[in-house]
Amino acid sequence: MKTSKDSFAIAVGTGLGLGYCPWAPGTLGSLWGLLLVCLFPGFRGVIGLAFLIPLGVWAASRCEIIYAKKDSGRIVIDEVCGMWLTCLPFRPRPEILLASFLLFRLWDIVKPPLASQSQSIHGGMGVMADDLIAAIYSMYCLLILHWINLF
Repeated sequence: MKTSKDSFAIAVGTGLGLGYCPWAPGTLGSLWGLLLVCLFPGFRGVIGLAFLIPLGVWAASRCEIIYAKKDSGRIVIDEVCGMWLTCLPFRPRPEILLASFLLFRLWDIVKPPLASQSQSIHGGMGVMADDLIAAIYSMYCLLILHWINLF
């Protein structure tokens, strides 16, 4: 029997149900993250991440128990947090948002060093870790592109 905490965890973990989409739930979760970055520009900094990451770890942990599956494709809070982190040092301008999205999806799918190893971590932190690492790769790519004046 689901509790109200379980329902809240599912709402957070699935990005208000986007994770239930049968095609590309991770992509939809990433787009949801971008939308939240745009909707809450004052909250999207380090303070926002300090709130969102622990909430995501908790929700992902609960969702893994509820779905009885490690890192279920329904869980998209990791993509939301990944997009939030990728965009952290930038003002949300259209070209930055597009590049952030494309780079994050690339690194999230490719699973570069450390991201692939982090998938062995158990619980919600394991769900979140690979996406946060992919976000760091993406953020550094964006910083390099910014440094060479492409943005």
